[in-house]
Amino acid sequence: MNSPTPDPLDALLKQSRPEITLPTRFQSEVWQRIADRETASPWAPLRAWMEEWSGILMRPRYALALMTVTILIGAGTAQLTARPDPATMQARYVSLIDPYSSAHR
Repeated sequence: MNSPTPDPLDALLKQSRPEITLPTRFQSEVWQRIADRETASPWAPLRAWMEEWSGILMRPRYALALMTVTILIGAGTAQLTARPDPATMQARYVSLIDPYSSAHR
């Protein structure tokens, strides 16, 4: 809440802030250390490969091709796994026609 009179603590807080001076090349040295650690990582080649391929696959035509291939693989897998055994289908058909048949038991 804003009050019309200034809070005396505001002035004290402003005075209590220390002046910090960083070394002249502090920021560049921090980024250099980060870059060194990233290249020294055992996962660096995999990360570089993934970044390269994700950049390629972000292009619309390649993204569309990947999506099409993925859908076709999914549909083909579903078709192969959803195909029931002919003997099972025959037993189901017979049980629908004659629920008291011995094939159902």
